[in-house]
Amino acid sequence: MINLDTTTKSLEIILSGTVAANALQWHVSYRRVGSTSLTCSPQSTTGLISGATAISMVSGVGSNQVDEIESISVFNADTGLARATVQINTSGGVFPLARAPLQTGEALYYDGSATDGGGWYVVDASLARKTTASIGSVSSGAIISGMIGNGAVVSGSIASGQLSTYHFASGSLVTQAATLSPIWSGSSTPFITAEPISGVRAVSVSRSGTLQIAMASLSGRMPAVGVVVDNVASGIQVNMYTDGVFQLSSGLANYSGYGGVPLIVGRSGHIIVISGSWGSGGLLSGDIMQQIGVVANSGAVLARIDPTTSTLTSSGF
Repeated sequence: MINLDTTTKSLEIILSGTVAANALQWHVSYRRVGSTSLTCSPQSTTGLISGATAISMVSGVGSNQVDEIESISVFNADTGLARATVQINTSGGVFPLARAPLQTGEALYYDGSATDGGGWYVVDASLARKTTASIGSVSSGAIISGMIGNGAVVSGSIASGQLSTYHFASGSLVTQAATLSPIWSGSSTPFITAEPISGVRAVSVSRSGTLQIAMASLSGRMPAVGVVVDNVASGIQVNMYTDGVFQLSSGLANYSGYGGVPLIVGRSGHIIVISGSWGSGGLLSGDIMQQIGVVANSGAVLARIDPTTSTLTSSGF
């Protein structure tokens, strides 16, 4: 039960911003009880709220009186999402009681008679009670195995960039993943480019710990540890991929007629076949050969690069 037991206390409502078209409608039922005369007078108030300026719903309790709040309802009649907060205002400050995002047609309710901890709740436009997870933020560990049924999530989307490699626990299976980028711009262990990297190039780690173009002709630029598919300048963070299928733009590669043929690191960092077509001329004597994938189609690379297991040979060609 919410009690307003001093003359300095009031019950308020406030929104996080201005409504788009229609004000939210609120209603409060309460009892004004005399603490000395033992009188009880049922009361109710109604009103509208349309912005981020607090509005008093119940106030003016007299000395030796207590206002016992029995129920509160806040209905979103607006055309879009509204975030409503019900709070207590006292001489000591403002103290939020409940805060909820309300879609069009939804309502926030308080039941002062509830004894099961369910005093505050939200109902949707069909009057179905919403769960805590569906109306606000969810703390870590709040949703566990078995709480979301098969097919329970039927609409909506996750914003771009919210889920990446390291958001999944060890052992998680993510099916149909297109690429694997253990090094990505903004990660906790970013790599900086040592030089401009243009087009699609195999890359290696330099002695100073930066990313450089891998070259089969230079032992100091081998082995390749991944592929960069973006055009990047020197001295910036970069996305580096180790696994995936990369469909290249016209002019960046031509593997026509070489489907399934192994791909290796070229003398200038291009991803080439051993001889013929793209990378014609192959490698020279003394170059280091490292296979990093196979041809997927005439313009696509199926890459899998692991410098610890890739075959490296250095001999005459």
